[in-house]
Amino acid sequence: IISYYKLTKFIKYINKSKQGILLYKNNLIKSKNPDVSIIISLNNRDKYINSTITSVQNQRMRNIEIIIVEEHSNDNSIKYIEYAKKIDPRIILIKNGKNIGDLYSKLIGTLYSKGKYILFLDGDDMICIEDFIQVLHKEAKKGNYDYIEVNEYIEINSHDKTIIQKKSNSMLLWVKLIKKKCLYQEIINKIGKNALKKGKTTLIYNFILLFLNDNQNSKKINKIGIFHYKNYNCHISTYI
Repeated sequence: IISYYKLTKFIKYINKSKQGILLYKNNLIKSKNPDVSIIISLNNRDKYINSTITSVQNQRMRNIEIIIVEEHSNDNSIKYIEYAKKIDPRIILIKNGKNIGDLYSKLIGTLYSKGKYILFLDGDDMICIEDFIQVLHKEAKKGNYDYIEVNEYIEINSHDKTIIQKKSNSMLLWVKLIKKKCLYQEIINKIGKNALKKGKTTLIYNFILLFLNDNQNSKKINKIGIFHYKNYNCHISTYI
């Protein structure tokens, strides 16, 4: 069980993101060569996507791009994303013609990303402190790591009201800042770019697990990360 004290230090940032308050408006400038690509996959998350996007926009790190891969939602998700795009030119929207799965959507985002590093989020995640990407990026560059992994996360369940601190593991993509060159090139070499575009991804999940467990040059750190809501259809976790 996690103490309330640990959660309170996140509340101010989280609330500003939920209210759509932008902390660094001067950061809303598109870069030709972003350092980090944040790839958000979503399907029917119109209750959460505004908060998700704003929590990324409110990162202190400026040189990023935000790629949203939308999996044929039938709610108002697209409407909210299109509005956010008008304000922030760093946002790129990729529309899938059908719901082809979360992992495939993340890899499509990787295919079109320009950043040197990748951070994956779901459409109901929130980054909960303003220097999160900046700290991970600095650490990754300093050690030339293939990926930086957050050491722990907190799962908050709205159904039974539990708040549980858990250890992360190598199977979780969303607790990592990953060097694109390593992940992207390995996937393309094994599967092929055309196969990815056509949706031939039968072996992708197993391959990524092998990649993450294959003695890559990586490091675990203790750092605040993501606020994510868990209920019947989705979940919330906070990584620290």
